[in-house]
Amino acid sequence: MFIIQKLVTTWTKSSRGGAGAQLRAAVPANFPLPAAHSAPVLVQEITFSELVSFAPRETRCDAVEAVPGADLGVEFENLADNLEVRAVWHVNCGAPERELGRVTRLFMLTPNEWARFVFNGRLATGDEWSYQQVAYNVANLNGYSRSVFSATLPKIVCDERAPLW
Repeated sequence: MFIIQKLVTTWTKSSRGGAGAQLRAAVPANFPLPAAHSAPVLVQEITFSELVSFAPRETRCDAVEAVPGADLGVEFENLADNLEVRAVWHVNCGAPERELGRVTRLFMLTPNEWARFVFNGRLATGDEWSYQQVAYNVANLNGYSRSVFSATLPKIVCDERAPLW
């Protein structure tokens, strides 16, 4: 069973310091998974937005039959019960400029391992900048565990965050 949890945090200049920054800093690195299910793949997305004081909002929770090929900044590939995860930089990942289209192998997960990939970016929205941080918690498990991301440590953390200002 594969689990892909995507946590997206978005903010503007007003949350770069002060109370907004404190709320943003309190966004968790993982989130509880939903009740048990039997599908081979679970894909969950939680957003934390400055517009709602960084309160969590589940925007996707799908039990699916196959690993999705790609998502923002990342590719997934099922290789004989192992899961390979690669970073793929795209303009929607945001500035600072990175080598667009560059594919980097982040990690290979064998059964009962999980890992985290985190990146951030600055995006132009109208006349001002907005900012995002995207974290993927990815697991390859023999059985479902709601607490895998909170009860155990990741095999690896790939932190590709860059200075945004």
